[in-house]
Amino acid sequence: VCSSDLSIDLKRDANDGKQVVAAIATYRATLRDASKPREERLLALRLLLHFVADIHQPFHVSYAKDKGGNALAVQAFGERSNMHRVWDSDLIRRRLKDTTGGWATMSADLRQAITDERRAAWRKSDDAVAWANESLAITRKLYAAPPDAKTGVDDAYWKTWMPTVDERLQAAGVRLGAVLNASFPEPKAPAPKP
Repeated sequence: VCSSDLSIDLKRDANDGKQVVAAIATYRATLRDASKPREERLLALRLLLHFVADIHQPFHVSYAKDKGGNALAVQAFGERSNMHRVWDSDLIRRRLKDTTGGWATMSADLRQAITDERRAAWRKSDDAVAWANESLAITRKLYAAPPDAKTGVDDAYWKTWMPTVDERLQAAGVRLGAVLNASFPEPKAPAPKP
C-alpha cells in the first residue's frame, strides 16, 4: 500500500519490508536457492504465486488511508462489497456468469488473446516495482472515476473495467511464467546413446 499518489518509492513505502514488492523479491530468492529445504521452497512457490497475482490487482497497490480499498464500501451487483473485493473477485465472478465452461474456459480465452507483442512487452521487465507502478496508475484512474453512487458496481462498470481486469490477469500470468522459468534451471538433455 502506497502513501503517495505518484509512484512507489520503496524508501517511503517499504513498510519495513512488509509489502508485496519486498515479498516477491524474498520468495523469488528463496525459490531460486536450491540449498533451501524443499518445504521452504514449496512455501516460497505458493507465496510467490499469490504475490505476483496481488501486485497486478490495482487495489493491492493503493493507499494506506482506505486500507487498499477495503474501507471503500460499495454495492456490487446488488450486494454489499468494497472496492478491494470488487477488483479481487466481484468483477471476475460477474464475468464467469457469462462464460460457459467456467474457469477453464476463461483462462483459455485470456491465454489465447495474448498477442506476441504484449507477451514480449510484459516479459521485458521482471521489476516488481514497475509492476506495482502499473497497478498504481490504474488505481489512480479508479479513484478518479468511482462507481455511480446510486447504481454502484453494475454491468456498465463491469463493461468499462473488465478489459483492464483481463489485461492485468494476462500480464500476471505471463510474468509469473517468466519468474518461474528463471527460478528453475533448464533440465539437462540426456546424453546420446552410443
